[in-house]
Amino acid sequence: INKIVTSPQVPAAVGPYSQGVQAGIPYISPGLGLDPATGKLVSAQARQTLANVWVLLDALSASTANVVKTTVYT
Repeated sequence: INKIVTSPQVPAAVGPYSQGVQAGIPYISPGLGLDPATGKLVSAQARQTLANVWVLLDALSASTANVVKTTVYT
């Protein structure tokens, strides 16, 4: 059974996407570099996106040591 992974500390997904899915191993996608407080894009989008990844990892009781692959599009 797939489990949807979310955190109120990360902006909601834009469109019909989820922040993450745990299907055996978790797949997370925090989406755009949005500031959780304002919901607006920040100038350091890649940095904000990775910060959102860390929050979602924390929601899974995981850390960057558990990451197998990361792709950041700029």
